[in-house]
Amino acid sequence: MTIKEYTEDLQLKKDLLPIPGEFIQEIIDFKKISQKELADKIGKTPANMNEIIKGKTIITEDTALKLEYALGSPASFWLSLERKYQDRKLEIKKIEGLLSSLCSAQNKL
Repeated sequence: MTIKEYTEDLQLKKDLLPIPGEFIQEIIDFKKISQKELADKIGKTPANMNEIIKGKTIITEDTALKLEYALGSPASFWLSLERKYQDRKLEIKKIEGLLSSLCSAQNKL
């Protein structure tokens, strides 16, 4: 692959990276409840709930169980989404490292 192809692949992976919290937001929008209401229901602060939704805080087993109770989706669903999200973030990091190495090697030529 060329540097341009790696760069395009990297951007596509970043653009298509599904954040587990986006699914939480879709469900609470559908149920017409706020992030604060969900946070209160599962024992989180509104700030922490927002960080989960934005993908800045991971969905732990404890949080997944509480989301199951609050939203009706199995804890395994939330944990699977989180695991896939973390795997894809790692894949992006690998591509970024490879791209960085390729750029460095090209600059030395």
